[in-house]
Amino acid sequence: DIAPTGEYIVGGGKLATVIPVHSFSKFQKAIAEKKFEKEVDGIPVIQYEAVMAGEVENPGLGPLHNEFDDNGCAYTSVFIESVAAKWSLKDLKVIEKVPAHYNIGHITAAEGDTVSPDGKWLAFFAGAKLKKISVDGGAVVNLCDTVLGRGGTWGEDGYIVASLASTGILSRVPEGGGIPTPVTELAEGEF
Repeated sequence: DIAPTGEYIVGGGKLATVIPVHSFSKFQKAIAEKKFEKEVDGIPVIQYEAVMAGEVENPGLGPLHNEFDDNGCAYTSVFIESVAAKWSLKDLKVIEKVPAHYNIGHITAAEGDTVSPDGKWLAFFAGAKLKKISVDGGAVVNLCDTVLGRGGTWGEDGYIVASLASTGILSRVPEGGGIPTPVTELAEGEF
């Protein structure tokens, strides 16, 4: 995931114990200076240490996906520990962990941001539902049922547009919850 400034590229993995934070400017420098470890199928592999901004230590076991607010913080879903870890982009230190009371997983997707425009809520899919949780903690709020949620984006208009099933149809869901309204449809013969 890429932080809003474009400088930090943040990774993770279900069995990781740290969150690696890479620097875009260090990537550019490493490429210019040809700091490669090896080549795989003719593609140069950049030296890991040459592009690191640092690592967030002790975020919890299983950091997966990241969202960012406008205050210099990141929120990482921590799969195995069932929390959202809030950490600072400035010093890469964990500020707090917000319990999720279930196995949190995908809180972001390439399709768009799943943090509320005011930066106070994270939306995610779990247990065949689209849900949200306050970045300050508290109860999880069910927004609507899903078959197989596949990403979405939280708009300024108070709606989340998301793919709630594997059909590819996008639906609008009120940020407070409710019945989804389809905003796209498939033509005859389309999957």
